[in-house]
Parts: sequence; structure tokens; C-alpha cells
Amino acid sequence: MSVSKMTFRMTALTAVLALGLAPLVQAQDNTGPAANPLIVGGEPVGDIADTPWQVALVGGGEARNQFCGGSLVAPNWVLTAAHCVDSPLWQNNPERLSIVAGTLTYDSGGELLGVSAIHVHPDWNASTFDHDAALVELATDATMGMPIQMQSPEEELPVGPRVRVSGWGATSLGGPGSDELLFAEVPVISNDECNEPESYDGAILQSMFCAGEREGGVDACQGDSGGPVDTIIGDDDRLVGIVSWGQGCALRLKYGVYTRVSEIYGWAGETMGMMMEEAK
Repeated sequence: MSVSKMTFRMTALTAVLALGLAPLVQAQDNTGPAANPLIVGGEPVGDIADTPWQVALVGGGEARNQFCGGSLVAPNWVLTAAHCVDSPLWQNNPERLSIVAGTLTYDSGGELLGVSAIHVHPDWNASTFDHDAALVELATDATMGMPIQMQSPEEELPVGPRVRVSGWGATSLGGPGSDELLFAEVPVISNDECNEPESYDGAILQSMFCAGEREGGVDACQGDSGGPVDTIIGDDDRLVGIVSWGQGCALRLKYGVYTRVSEIYGWAGETMGMMMEEAK
């Protein structure tokens, strides 16, 4: 069974999407069109300064019920997965969610920020998870944390080197989420390899990339959906991926699947620029 990497801590909703007739996609959260991620085989992040762009998506209000992750890409913008917000529970409604920034423990510390608008990628496909990306516009600028620069189409994400994935997701398939922010480093896999019959058999599209160990053991899982995948390009951190979906968590040949940020870079820049112009 494939799963998204999303987890809601009050009501765990699990739904499997079908591609053709075979169960394929489960998102890494438990509220979306399909649900599942957290960091399996990961380690605690030592200081929020190590991943200052990491945020948690929580249910609106003061309760801080975390269900997905996200990345600050500007003081008042968060990039996350479309399936985190485009679901029966959240319904792309900004009043239903808040953002927690600047803390390793989403349920305490940091700052709780309201949301003014949600912008889902126009090519988002809930059946194939193509272009699984959304921008969350904050009601006020985040004063804690630091935005990360998105990978541009001109910057290469090579196959082989490791990328870092972080989140508060489950540490085993179906298990509870983590109260502390975890991270794991996994190697990037070519789309050709990830599309082999024993892996995802052609389901990996141009807007996606895969990362993980061939034998499994380390992966994003439920609750990690929407969270950051980053690496060093040149001398600086770049956001290269968004936690999206996968079959199970940390299974052999079932790599984690991530939205390729360079593929949605133009849309993100246009959307943020357009909204900033309208606000003037």
C-alpha cells in the first residue's frame, strides 16, 4: 500500500488513492486524499537553527494538532504539499489551519501564525500526485525561523548525493508521530530506477524525484508530508523537494517520493510576486 506522509493527531484518517486499478499512492499525512509520513530511522535535530525554515501545519486555533510540515520560503510564505491542504478535512480553507514556526517541538515554543490564503498548484492531480505543491500565505510575517531559497531550474539535483528530510512524522508505519523534530539523510535515486517494475512501475513523473536506501530502513512517513527536503548547492542550502508520498515507509525498493521544487519554482515565484503586487 502506498501512503502520503501526513498525520493528524486527533483523528487519523487513512485513504488510499488508486492509479488505474492498483492501490498506489498514500500521502505522508493522515488527512489528505491519501495518507501516511514521518521520519523512519532518523535522528533528532539538535537546534532549530539547523533547519530554521521548518514549520508545522496545525489545525486552526490554539491546540496545535500537527498534521503536515512545510518550509518558510519568504517571511510570509510557506511551501507545502497540495495534498496537505486540498482534502475533505481542510478544504483549502485558511481559517482551518495555522502555522507553527521557530521550534523543534511543534506543540510548544516558537510562534503560532494565522493563514490568510492557500494557493494550490494549478496542475495538482490528486490521483497521480503530480505537482503536489501548495503555497500558504501567512496573515503576518514570521519573526522566528528563516526562509530557505528554493532550487531554481538552472540548479542541478544530481543522482547519488544525499539530501536531508525533516519532520515530526511517524517513526514506523502506522505508529505515532514524534514530539521532537527528526531528520534523515537519504541518497537521490534516478527516476528511471524508481520507475522500475519492482519499485513504482512508471508512476514517477517529471515533477517528482525519489530518494532512499535500496534496502529501506530510512524514510519519511506519516506526518512528514509537505515538509522540506534540502541540500547544499554551491555554498548554500537549497530547498529541493517537498515530502509527498510513498509505498509504506522505509521498505526495500519503495523509495520516498518528493515533489521536485525546480519544477514548481516558476509558479511559486509568480504566485508570491503577484500577491505582493496586489497588496501594494
